[in-house]
Amino acid sequence: MKNFAFGAAIWLCASIISGLSAQCHPDSLEIPNNGFDEDCDGLDDIYLKMAPYFYAVEGAPFSIHFPNLILSRHPGDYVFEVITAMDGNYDGDTWQWSGNDNAGEHLVVVKVKNQNGTELARDTMTVRVSPDEAPEDMSAKKLCMMGHGFFDQGYLPIRLWNLFQAGNNPPVTFHGSKEAWGVISYIRHEGWGGYFARSFVNEPGSPFFLNGQKLNFRQYFENWVGVDETPDWVIIHLDIDDFCGYSLVAGDSLHIIDDSITNDWAINQFRIIDSIRAAAPQAKIGICMSPPPSGLESAFEDTYGPNGLNIPVLNNRWRWKKIISRLVYKNIEVYGDREDENIYIIPEHIDLDDTIGYRTNDAIHPDRDACQSEIPCGYSTIGSEIYAWMRYLQFLPPPSNAAVVKAKVFLQGPYVSGETLMHDSLRVNSLIPLQEPYSALTNFTHAGGGGGEQTTADVLAVSGANAIVDWVFVELRNAADPSEALFTRSALLQRDGDVVDTDGVSPVAFADAGGSSYYLSLRHRNHLGVELNQPKLYPANTTVETDFTHLPPEGFYSANGLNAAQRALANSRYALWGGNGLLDNRIRYNGSQNDRNAVLSTVGIGNPNNIFTGYHLADYNLDGKVKYNGSVNDRNVLLGNVGLSTPSTVLYDQTPN
Repeated sequence: MKNFAFGAAIWLCASIISGLSAQCHPDSLEIPNNGFDEDCDGLDDIYLKMAPYFYAVEGAPFSIHFPNLILSRHPGDYVFEVITAMDGNYDGDTWQWSGNDNAGEHLVVVKVKNQNGTELARDTMTVRVSPDEAPEDMSAKKLCMMGHGFFDQGYLPIRLWNLFQAGNNPPVTFHGSKEAWGVISYIRHEGWGGYFARSFVNEPGSPFFLNGQKLNFRQYFENWVGVDETPDWVIIHLDIDDFCGYSLVAGDSLHIIDDSITNDWAINQFRIIDSIRAAAPQAKIGICMSPPPSGLESAFEDTYGPNGLNIPVLNNRWRWKKIISRLVYKNIEVYGDREDENIYIIPEHIDLDDTIGYRTNDAIHPDRDACQSEIPCGYSTIGSEIYAWMRYLQFLPPPSNAAVVKAKVFLQGPYVSGETLMHDSLRVNSLIPLQEPYSALTNFTHAGGGGGEQTTADVLAVSGANAIVDWVFVELRNAADPSEALFTRSALLQRDGDVVDTDGVSPVAFADAGGSSYYLSLRHRNHLGVELNQPKLYPANTTVETDFTHLPPEGFYSANGLNAAQRALANSRYALWGGNGLLDNRIRYNGSQNDRNAVLSTVGIGNPNNIFTGYHLADYNLDGKVKYNGSVNDRNVLLGNVGLSTPSTVLYDQTPN
């Protein structure tokens, strides 16, 4: 198989198109365009935006169509410069990739300059080129696509179907309640002309409004994909109907377009995507960014103006171009970095030549290709981009089949009640080790590949609520035997209680553990551990949340039954009991093998006023100091837990060991 890796060297190309001088209009609310300088800094504000990633296939050329990248009435009046290692050349107002580069990831930089050579803006994207050969995984795939008339008209689903039949692809089935052109039963979709995002969410006629429930995707997938089956890929193309028919668009300013339109659209699109992820967490979701309006005013008005939908408020191409520009920004802002959630952006505005992609009988580029007057042309380009995205997914490494734990817990020792946070004195004093401590401690046995986890100085440099307090020990225990740990991980604990992986941010992932049920247990080196009283299902690669800080006592496993699994705090919060300095699963102030003597022996039996500084089991409040006497001493953590008047009380770890 060909090497599917990053591209290398940089190669410079440039295209020059004449320019207009900038003008300053500080009082104008209009979205800046060619000749407008909204902030009066001497530069045109042109809103250059590409996308984080673009998708291509070896041997299948694509274009970067410059007029779609910026917000300007006259994009041809600017200089566009492409910097990349990819083999390509300029063709009028586009940069055309030859299709000759190998599979891999290739960086592309686009600069926009005025005629005098002053750089006005730049943006970058990574082109992901998939191999043209067959992937190793040729198992059948299931596709669902939903949206407006782009699917309903049939050209786009049929284009995708034909591409999958012609390439080195696995068998793909198209699922949905509607047939392409109403007659092709094997090419199905959910394209609903005239539907808004809120229509799919709220209207009883929506295909996802089932059994009286909005967005009932579980039932929908059962009806149209199969019982106990979900799609592998979901394509979503929503926005055009939401905005073409939006009667509140009374002005041209950015804030009106943002506030009056995108909020309602975004809220309902969020609901749709979240509902799909809940019903099909492993499905890859492709969010199609809206294509630009037709490059000709006459063609645009034919579709959306007085001769078409008769919507006066949107009867000009420029207003629609501003809406699309805002949508590009909005989509990238919301979905541009969520691939870990199986959400991807498909930037169809990059490659679509808007002068030939729509119904343009008076196209200004009649010699560009043979489809300048045919409506399928644009759908063919969009279909190729969606296909390239799915090809890319075929060559991704197989999922790790991980169980993903997102937990929250407080340790009683460092808890600061007035802040509802724990302090991070160990971190502040550079005492937290970069490598986890549990492999060297008795009573902590790693299993299932855990052990030896390491973090970095950069992670421990983070301050604030996400600062690291200490290492913790996370276990997934056998659903049939709650005393048996099948998988363990050493993880990090933030001040706000979040348990995170060694990168200081992510939930804790247990490789090869997904798809089963486990008892979740969480322990700390000198606090008593806890364990849930019931197993939880951890679907593969799906984050499962557990908040120990608000879980009442009845939610925990009880092994000894003599005390609550956690210490009650103010405001109905709970924390792990602190003071277990002997690693014996109990807290004892008096009697043999007590934890008070662990503090005394650390500072020195003959010198009880000494202070030992360091990372130590007897540091019950985790301030980096072991103190037997004096203010803020560790002995009082013990005494406060067992009770001032009952110093012989023993508190037991409630986890079954």
